[in-house]
Amino acid sequence: MSCWSLDDLLAGCCLFLDSQRRKRRAWRRPDMLLTPRCQEHPRIILSTSKKQGAPMKNAISWFEIPTTQLDNAQTFYETVLGRQMRREAMGPSQGAVFAYDMNGDGVGGALMMGPTAPAPSSGGTLIYLDATPSLDTALARVVSAGGQVALPRQALPPGMGFFAHITDLDGNRVGLHALV
Repeated sequence: MSCWSLDDLLAGCCLFLDSQRRKRRAWRRPDMLLTPRCQEHPRIILSTSKKQGAPMKNAISWFEIPTTQLDNAQTFYETVLGRQMRREAMGPSQGAVFAYDMNGDGVGGALMMGPTAPAPSSGGTLIYLDATPSLDTALARVVSAGGQVALPRQALPPGMGFFAHITDLDGNRVGLHALV
């Protein structure tokens, strides 16, 4: 089965419509229920369409958790997750990168401190960190590392595991997830 890009599908739709209308001016009619892209002549659409590679495997490609105290935040997350992080300079900011499989399907992220990092916040987007092998073990480490459990362990539908929310040292609300 072939994967088609949105541009390919639009071009096919527009080619079909063009064959039905047979008039170039029909592409610009304001009363048509087509997007402006689909109203362009098919030759223009086909010349700008690009074949897509493999389908995207993850909805997220990178995440950043802001911090004002990188050393303390790194120690906190290394303690909670039981995994080492590595330091990186990222433009004018400093980061501590969470461990992930760079060669596989892993999604990476980092703690960020500096002029490009937003202010820490308990509201806004909520990301979930992998707490494998055990959510309960990670939650037990949160309080001892100086954080708080904001929402205790919650069950997801069968086979999807469990989650909880924590508040880190900067006041960021972060989710933890594990199958056990």
